[in-house]
Parts: sequence; C-alpha cells; structure tokens
Amino acid sequence: PAAVLRMPKYTISPEEASKLVDYFAAAAGADFPYSSHPRSRSVGLEAKEEARPHRLDDAMRIVIDRVTFCTKCHLVGDYSPGGEIRTVLAPRLDQVEGRIRPDYLRRWLANPKSQLPYTGMPVNFPPTGPPIGQDLFEGSSLEQLDAVTDLLLDYPGYINRRTSIRQMIEAAEKADSASAGEAK
Repeated sequence: PAAVLRMPKYTISPEEASKLVDYFAAAAGADFPYSSHPRSRSVGLEAKEEARPHRLDDAMRIVIDRVTFCTKCHLVGDYSPGGEIRTVLAPRLDQVEGRIRPDYLRRWLANPKSQLPYTGMPVNFPPTGPPIGQDLFEGSSLEQLDAVTDLLLDYPGYINRRTSIRQMIEAAEKADSASAGEAK
C-alpha cells in the first residue's frame, strides 16, 4: 500500500483477468498455476525444527516485534500497527503463503530494495556485520532470514498448531457449568 507507483484499475471480467495472468505466466516461463505445496514445505520444516526446537517461535518473535521488525508496519492476524492511515500500512503477513512464491519471498526479505527499489522496507537481515535482533532470535542473519521465510510461508499451519480446539471446548464447558451452577 505504501508503494509510490500504483497499478491502474481496469474494468475487466474475472475471465479476462485470468487470461492476462495466464499470458504473463507463460511469457515469464513461470510455473503456473502456482501452488505453494504446503505438504512438502512442512516436511522440511519438521527437520529444521528437530535441529533447532522453537525455531519458528523465535521467528515469530521477530515478526511480532514492534520496535525494529515486522509489526512496526505490517498487519498480522488481528493486529494492526494502528494510528496510521491505510495507505501507509505494509501488506498483511498472515496471507503471504498464498500471494508470494517462496524464492521471491526469500529474496524480498533478504534485500527488499533489490526487488523494488522504491520500497520503504528496510534490510532486516544484513548480509554483513552483526545480525540484529539477537534478543529475539539468537543466530546469524541467514538463520533468521530462513526461519522468518519458513514461518511466513507456513503461517496458517504455524497458528493452527498453536491453537487447541480441545482447550477452547473445555473452557466453554467449564464456563457453561459455572453459569449453570450460579443459576441454581
């Protein structure tokens, strides 16, 4: 939303839009239709998590950091940085896996200006010098970059693995029991 240049609006049907997408994918030699293949990604994630437990949790600490990192500008889930006008907020991070190809996302996170020269996004994972955010994710910039990339590409899965429906049901049952006890 903060981009200086804007795509013009066209009055075209969804079918015409699909034809344009097909054309651009064919002209670019891109795999199409694009699929992020979450199953193959999660297998690789499991191996990385075994090697470094809580890796994605540490990556999430980077994502939710409001001082230096992502939630300073980006919307994530039900969180908005607030106070800004809509046009200066950065894109939603909880929807990255369906919008951006993994190889592009990694390049973007590594050096945003190399992908879009006029972007306001800073380099959060410097290739030289000491890595930032050691209090959030102890490791090299490359390790941080890889973990944040994996987290964003698996965000729905990550959140689902941390949400217990059983606990929600049990809490609701306890609340119902307490309400029934108070009503007597």
